[in-house]
Amino acid sequence: MTEKLQVTEAQVAAAKLRVTIDRRLGRRTSPIVAEVAKARSAAEFNAKNGKAGS
Repeated sequence: MTEKLQVTEAQVAAAKLRVTIDRRLGRRTSPIVAEVAKARSAAEFNAKNGKAGS
């Protein structure tokens, strides 16, 4: 991922839900949504991607 993103807890939760729905419907999840969904929290994602705060 080349672009630095800052996400919220709601966005992490939404990404996890999107992955679940896509899996059940047999769809591919976009790479960025899948990457956000891997995070345990917004703080973890933001720290990993060079953004402070959440």
